[in-house]
Amino acid sequence: MPQTRQLKEESYFTKHQEHAFILKAILASLIIYSASLLLHMLSSYLPYFSEFIKILIPVILIPVILISLYIKSLLDDKGIVGTVEEFLKKYLSFFPITYERTSVISIVPWFTYYIIAINIMVFYIFELNVSYEFIADNLIFIPYKPDFLNIFVSIFTSIFLHASSSHLWGNMGFLWATGTVLERRMGWRQFLLAYFVSGILGSLLATLIYAVIEGITLHGLGASGAIAGLMGVFAIRCYFKNMSFPIPLIGPLNINIRMNSVVLIGLFFAMDLSEGWKQLGGESNSNVGHWVHIGGMTVGVCYAYIRKMQHHAIVERHIEKARDILQTGVGLMDVEREVKLVLQKEPNNVEALEILADVKTTFGRTPEGETTYVKLIRLLSKSNPEEATRIFKKYNENYGGLKDIQLLMKIADIFRKTTNELDMAKRCLRMIGLDGWIENEDKETAKIRETALFELVVVTQQMGDREQAKRYLEIFVDRYPGSTLLPKTKQRLKNPKCKG
Repeated sequence: MPQTRQLKEESYFTKHQEHAFILKAILASLIIYSASLLLHMLSSYLPYFSEFIKILIPVILIPVILISLYIKSLLDDKGIVGTVEEFLKKYLSFFPITYERTSVISIVPWFTYYIIAINIMVFYIFELNVSYEFIADNLIFIPYKPDFLNIFVSIFTSIFLHASSSHLWGNMGFLWATGTVLERRMGWRQFLLAYFVSGILGSLLATLIYAVIEGITLHGLGASGAIAGLMGVFAIRCYFKNMSFPIPLIGPLNINIRMNSVVLIGLFFAMDLSEGWKQLGGESNSNVGHWVHIGGMTVGVCYAYIRKMQHHAIVERHIEKARDILQTGVGLMDVEREVKLVLQKEPNNVEALEILADVKTTFGRTPEGETTYVKLIRLLSKSNPEEATRIFKKYNENYGGLKDIQLLMKIADIFRKTTNELDMAKRCLRMIGLDGWIENEDKETAKIRETALFELVVVTQQMGDREQAKRYLEIFVDRYPGSTLLPKTKQRLKNPKCKG
């Protein structure tokens, strides 16, 4: 009887995991926002309900935290002091936090820091010492006394002005949380372009909405439109990231609520949209620029899509998932699946190649592990020579010397001239010039080995081993009596201190 196999058709979201991830995040935002609306309605109909909630949360939350800390201190080796210290670092802060890997953190986001510093100086040095009338008449957008010059200048200057210190520091907190993450990925030029384009277009969009719907002129200031634009970029480029947002607990003490960045940014967008409609409908007298936020965030999302940042985000998410699985020590097949998804999109992605090579070498030598390491070394030798030497050391530990002597010669040159690791350079040159030497090789290979043996003499002399250098010189003269390098070798034989 012939065997039959039932093929199960994969669902749309199984094939498109990223779409499923985003949909879950959006649904979570809607659920949380709906719950907040319900609480607001209950507060409206039930007297003292909001006060009751404010008292109830700390009463329940604080004992739960204390009990959890005590139990954790019993399970860990850090003790109660170490456990409390770890908790404070992880969950308590005054600003939003985005969780980053150290490999990315090594890039310093200077222009984010510059913008924060400029905003602080403008507020405390300029705004507090200049009359409000001058700022309102000339520097906010749209100025109260517009003219041909300030109407264009103000759309830029308004981005650096703030109405109060709380306005300033609230904006700077979000700029720090999103800007430091994005600048490391986008580069400072694209980061600045996204920042100012979002700020300018967000203000123009809000101005247009108020002019068309309300028939009034909007006068605004603040960096929130530009920062909302960064949040829009963040929602696309770093959709998989978790952020912590400080929620007031007791007095100045905040507790970090950790959630996916799309969920958090989605909540802000929903609140801005709701409050924005209330402003247009006359139900709210708030002076918060909700439509500037909406405009800036929309521009940021469009900018990220135009720059195709979603593709880079997908790649980074799979690599992070692979690294997270690796840390657990189980699920190597899942790691391999994640990095191969990356390599389908970017065959030369060095992070994915290194993870794949490591996984394939976990239980010993494999042909795929070896070829992946070699490919990685070849790529890095062109783009990042120092990293190439690090990967070569891994390869050498697991597989021995490279069979490709041209690539091995290049690595030896990097060790000698870039990283100044003469011992490693010497080992590579010895593999080529001495250990692998055979008679009657093809001319190209023989020439590489001849050069390697001569360089071996040079490196050995640089290391101060004159006797060994002399022996290598003698071998060179014996093997290559007709070499064009022979005059140099004879000079070295007489004077080992000479440079060649």
